[in-house]
Amino acid sequence: MVGGETGGTSMPAAYRMAASQERYDAWRSLPPRSQNSRLMELTGRSVYGSPYLPRMSATSGTLKTRLVINSAGLSGLSGLIGHRADESWGAVHDASYISVRDSASARTLERRSVSHALAPDLVHSLRTSQAGWLAGNTDTPGYALIQVKESSLARIGSREFASILLNSPALRGLDLRLFVAGRARGHDSVKLYREVIESAKRTDPSRPISIADPPTAMEKAELIARAALWVGTSLHGLIISSSFEVPRVGLELEKLTRYATTWGDPMPVGVPLEAIGEAASVALHSKETAGRADRLAEAANASFERARSAAETPLTASQMNERHDRKRRLAVRSNSRFRTALTGSAESLRAWRHR
Repeated sequence: MVGGETGGTSMPAAYRMAASQERYDAWRSLPPRSQNSRLMELTGRSVYGSPYLPRMSATSGTLKTRLVINSAGLSGLSGLIGHRADESWGAVHDASYISVRDSASARTLERRSVSHALAPDLVHSLRTSQAGWLAGNTDTPGYALIQVKESSLARIGSREFASILLNSPALRGLDLRLFVAGRARGHDSVKLYREVIESAKRTDPSRPISIADPPTAMEKAELIARAALWVGTSLHGLIISSSFEVPRVGLELEKLTRYATTWGDPMPVGVPLEAIGEAASVALHSKETAGRADRLAEAANASFERARSAAETPLTASQMNERHDRKRRLAVRSNSRFRTALTGSAESLRAWRHR
């Protein structure tokens, strides 16, 4: 398993991002118990399991399967209760190698005495594998990539956001490209981007502003690497721009702040949308720490080699015994009525807080 803020993600949340609107609406119309049954049918796993951290000891068919976890954000594990905690922590204990990408995740594992490494995200390795991108931007004029997740953009409103972009002195002279990092439900909204463009054109018809939506992940990454400026809520956008020493602004999102703080990013991070103009000016006049991008790439590559070695190494007899014990122990806990009630209450509280 590589990448992602996976520690606290639930099966329903993952299904919301993955399913078509029609399938998701049909699932939402089911009673709660039927929703759970449907997810178990689709995944072949407990509805309380992590969608991104499958517990290898859960079934006989995967009992011998090796698991490595690389470049993960696991701090969300600390808030899990009941069956959710059992399943997710069980998956973590099944892993042969774990590399986390931020210090909060490392502390979460340390409190449980789980062996792990703290290493930069694997995406930093693009600096060495795609050295040609270091040539930078060949467009004239340069372009600024602006990416804002749907909920943040909806909060501030398309008209206000257009005004923020147009009134930023630091962005003048740059083509503005509203970047689509991901189209999963709840990520980026092309509809809202179009509304921003309409508002901007009404105010300044001559200002270059468009949507950038490359079809593949590598094309998206290259567009970031060659930009004159990156502004966004996407963690991997921040990581790629950092890897290619592109001036950048990390917007207000906890996981961005955690990552940037862990690895000493010298550029603005945790920036509210209203302050993009000032932060962009700071970023464009800031200097990169000498050798930082190369060091992060080397550390990411080293972690990958350790992960690959673990994936290629068969499980020992001791590891297999531990998995058998874990399988039996969690099977008993899964039948506990008290634990099921505790889990249900905790999930209801989480859903209420999310709303």
